[in-house]
Amino acid sequence: MDLSARFAQVASSDITHINALDVGRRYHVTYARRQETRYGLAILLTLRIDPPTNNIKVYLPARFTDVFLDADIDQINNGTRTYHLVYHGLYPKSRSFHLTLEN
Repeated sequence: MDLSARFAQVASSDITHINALDVGRRYHVTYARRQETRYGLAILLTLRIDPPTNNIKVYLPARFTDVFLDADIDQINNGTRTYHLVYHGLYPKSRSFHLTLEN
């Protein structure tokens, strides 16, 4: 992919903060990638929302970066494994995001 295409992809993306997701809703993960940010490596997930033509992107918290193996990312991207991200709100004491990744 050339620079213009990569630039257009980033410029048109709709990155959403995790706490903007609906609590308890299952978001189908359609694409995953490691991306360098100013804070270091992060996992960027593309989530399908209704209607199915719409997608949003979310960065996972840093603690999840090492959880995703390259093989896991490949399986998500080529469609051999299907996952759903579920946001359950915040943990009361730590105020960190409570997330699950379900089949």
